[in-house]
Amino acid sequence: MVCKLKSGRLAYGMAVGALALTPLVAQAQDTTSTMGSMTSSTTMSSGTMMQPTALTGTVLRYYVDRSGFVSAADIQTANGVQMVRFAPSMAQRLYSTYPVGGQVSLFVTGSPGSSYVVGMGETMPAAGFMSPYMVTDIDLLKAEPYILAGTRMAQFTGKLRRVVTDQTGEVLGMILDGVQLQNAVPTMASTGESAGNMMGGMTGSVLVRVPREMRHSNTMGQVGGSMRVAPLFPGAQVEVVGYPEAPRFGVLSPFGHRVSASALVLNGRAIGALGIPKMSMKTTSTLINSNIGSNMSAEERSAIGMGYSTYDPTGTMGGGTGTQGSGAGTSGADGTTGGM
Repeated sequence: MVCKLKSGRLAYGMAVGALALTPLVAQAQDTTSTMGSMTSSTTMSSGTMMQPTALTGTVLRYYVDRSGFVSAADIQTANGVQMVRFAPSMAQRLYSTYPVGGQVSLFVTGSPGSSYVVGMGETMPAAGFMSPYMVTDIDLLKAEPYILAGTRMAQFTGKLRRVVTDQTGEVLGMILDGVQLQNAVPTMASTGESAGNMMGGMTGSVLVRVPREMRHSNTMGQVGGSMRVAPLFPGAQVEVVGYPEAPRFGVLSPFGHRVSASALVLNGRAIGALGIPKMSMKTTSTLINSNIGSNMSAEERSAIGMGYSTYDPTGTMGGGTGTQGSGAGTSGADGTTGGM
């Protein structure tokens, strides 16, 4: 498959409606975790590679990161519960080989609080295959999307469930439910496959990436008294025009599809430059993670603070497992191909 970047944005106009409503608050971010990853990366690159250690135990749960991919898990070991992180392209293999409740055998690098999977099974990986995956979920959301050659734009509507922000509160993505496709233009010029066919009819939840030119740099969206920034709130009707992103090899996701938006309309109001407000980091909301509950473990609560949510394979989080890329490896925005 041939992938290419599409950096152009579609000029799209809709009627403007004046609605002043309460913005959706921002998700707590894992600044400490991100800085820890950067420190670990620097340490590993400047010196000799840390020797991998064997990790065995029982899989308690898998986690979805802010980019919408399963990329972490909690392992019950003899010394307690340990979270391990891994490349999104390893998710299918790990989940099928070591399901929840099953016994796991891995090789990891890093400290117990920041471990990265570099190998599966009881045999230590070869020296050239022990580099840990150090790209963060925020890096993935900020990177340019990869689009299959010949892909055409899709247009659809949905209800805003929550937003995804970076460490500063900048909105990088929107999670939409109840998505309905508005057109069926061809997505693959060579095959004539329709947008509805390629995107599975747009069932379930969809992760929409917000273009950088639409993101506001000011908290709560006021610049010199101007209210040009669109207010966000749960349940808002969002219309999207954008490109379906290329599927990735070996990943798992609660979202059926990922779309790079070129135009957004919120309750009939077209979102222009600097139209998506920056979220205030002083406010909180139970709508950020829909699976918060009193029966949640201490590890899950801690993971939520780092931007993770528990992966639900039944699809109650987002309308299906969203398995992608079971065929040949596809280059991703994180620079990986095919998997580790």
